[in-house]
Amino acid sequence: SINILVTDPNTGFAMMLQQTLEATGRFKVVVAQSGAQALSAAKDASFDLAIVESELEDFSLSDLVVGLRSRLPDLAIMVIPPFGAKELGDSSILDIQGALPKPFYLPKLEAMVDEALANPIHGKMRTASTSTTQEEKTITQEPVIAAAPAKVVNESRQPPRAPTAPPRSVTTLTP
Repeated sequence: SINILVTDPNTGFAMMLQQTLEATGRFKVVVAQSGAQALSAAKDASFDLAIVESELEDFSLSDLVVGLRSRLPDLAIMVIPPFGAKELGDSSILDIQGALPKPFYLPKLEAMVDEALANPIHGKMRTASTSTTQEEKTITQEPVIAAAPAKVVNESRQPPRAPTAPPRSVTTLTP
């Protein structure tokens, strides 16, 4: 199973996430009500993903992300932005893999988690997990990433075909 740490002082929301994700049979979720509890949990167990509230009372988001990654370098992180915000402005600086904006559509939660787990951490794909499901997701993600630059290369090859137009204008000048 995929281990997820949810950090949210709103226990009702965190419990809803836990119940929804664990009901799939793919995830095991641990809930922490504070940044300190999250760091303690990350010291005692290994997690694949942390879903963290952006506005905790005891830790800033950046301090919590740095603390969690110091314990678990390959930890994917999803952030719950302030209510109504779609994402965080500094998510690229913190190397965040996804956002879980409130409100969100509960049936899409599993897909949002899968997407966050598939995103690279520190610019690299995740290392092989003990979970075969995670390995399959990493493998299926690689061709998509490899295919994207090929399209860009093909587009850059089109301009050399343009020189066929000038010889026509030269041909019209010759007669």
